[in-house]
Amino acid sequence: MCEQPSARIYPVSLLLANRSCVVVGGGPVAERKVQSLLAAEANVTLVSPEATSLLHQLAGESRILWKERSFQQDDVSGARLVIAATNLQEVNRRVLECCARSGILASSVDGSWPEGDFISPAVVRHGDWTVAVSSGGSDPAKVKALAARLRHWLAEGAEDSGAGEG
Repeated sequence: MCEQPSARIYPVSLLLANRSCVVVGGGPVAERKVQSLLAAEANVTLVSPEATSLLHQLAGESRILWKERSFQQDDVSGARLVIAATNLQEVNRRVLECCARSGILASSVDGSWPEGDFISPAVVRHGDWTVAVSSGGSDPAKVKALAARLRHWLAEGAEDSGAGEG
C-alpha cells in the first residue's frame, strides 16, 4: 500500500443519515469522530470499555449506543461505515481486517490508516457550504491550518469578497 495515496483519493460526501456507523475506541479522537457522525445524523454505535465524559453523556441521552467492552468481530455486522479510533494499533488493524472481510468501509486513525478504505479530511461548515481539505495523509498540520483559514474566510463573508462563481 502506498504511504501517501493522495493522487489515488476519490473525494466523496457520504450520506449517512439513519445509517449504522461504528466507532471503536472511547478517547478524544473517538469523541470527535462520533460528533462528526452525529452531525451527519448517522446511527452511531460506540465500542469501548471506557469512554470520555461526553461519550458517557451521549450514551446516557440515547444519542449513541455504547457497547461497554472490548471490540468483537460481530460489532461491525450491518454497519455502513466503521472507524477504528483506539490507541492500540493491533485492535485498529483487527477492526480493519474484519471490515475488509465483510465489505464494510473502514478507516483507522493511527499508522495503519493506509490499510483502510478512506481518510477523514478536515471539514469546514458554513451555512449550506461544506468544504473538505485533505493532503492524503502527508501533512495534517498544513491541512488544519488551511481549514482554519477557510473557516475564517467564510465567516468574514466570502460572498462579498468579489470572488464569485464564474
